[in-house]
Amino acid sequence: MSSKKTNERNNKKSIAPTVLSALTIAPAIITAIEELMDKFPDVPGKVVIPQLSYDSEPRLKLDEAVMALTNSGLKAIPSELALKEADPKYKDCFDSQVVGSSLKGKQKAQAGMSVIVKYITQEVIDESQRLFEKAEEQKAIEKRVKAEKRELQVEQAQKIIVDVAVSAKDRFGKILPHRKHEITDSNNS
Repeated sequence: MSSKKTNERNNKKSIAPTVLSALTIAPAIITAIEELMDKFPDVPGKVVIPQLSYDSEPRLKLDEAVMALTNSGLKAIPSELALKEADPKYKDCFDSQVVGSSLKGKQKAQAGMSVIVKYITQEVIDESQRLFEKAEEQKAIEKRVKAEKRELQVEQAQKIIVDVAVSAKDRFGKILPHRKHEITDSNNS
């Protein structure tokens, strides 16, 4: 009976490394298969995602992005950018402009897959412009404060230099008359 328990323990100990190595190898195998499938674009079911980001040219309106995704065999899910997502980088956007998507352009995806298309409204653009102007005002204030601080430092340095020069002049003025008398006394002797 004890030999049976020992065999069970040994079997459990020998299974653990096998399971562990299988778990560490599995992600690498999956990645290799995905890369291999990407190398064969003719495999049915894979489509290329069109470029939709806001910094790409041409900039797309929501309806153009939806049409591009639909023509590629993908489903578009429009998602309006929330007001709290306003950012100075959106200050030059136009109403209903696509500013991002859940999948990156030029990648391959399964046909029929849903892609979230983020677009911007005029309200968010206005808030983004306000944030930009506020940031620019803050930069101008900081620049002015820095210039005033630098000017004050220069004035303080000039005052110190003037004070040192006056002090040195006073000291030399006190030393030189004594030396003058010493020189005259030695010449008279």
